[in-house]
Amino acid sequence: YDWPGNVRELINTMHRYVTLGEVDFLGEQTIAPGGEISNFGDNTRHEKIALDQAVADSEKTTILSTLKNYDGHKTKTAAALGISRATLFNKMKKYGIRTIPGT
Repeated sequence: YDWPGNVRELINTMHRYVTLGEVDFLGEQTIAPGGEISNFGDNTRHEKIALDQAVADSEKTTILSTLKNYDGHKTKTAAALGISRATLFNKMKKYGIRTIPGT
């Protein structure tokens, strides 16, 4: 999402979210307690996605992309992601990543 403010405002907004469990800074889109994002501005659909699922999807995509960039080389991938090889292997197992697309 496009953030209209500065980084400090974003950090303060995230602190409010963690403290209060909800934030209303996305116009007609709101984040409710439990981390669900609901888009009420679009009358054609009302989607909800759990924040933890959105983070997991993003993490999996990032790992796959980085693995592909490094031709499946796990040590280089872990270093690029700023995590240990063991953490990379654990995350790959968690997300069911066995092979690298395109290799």
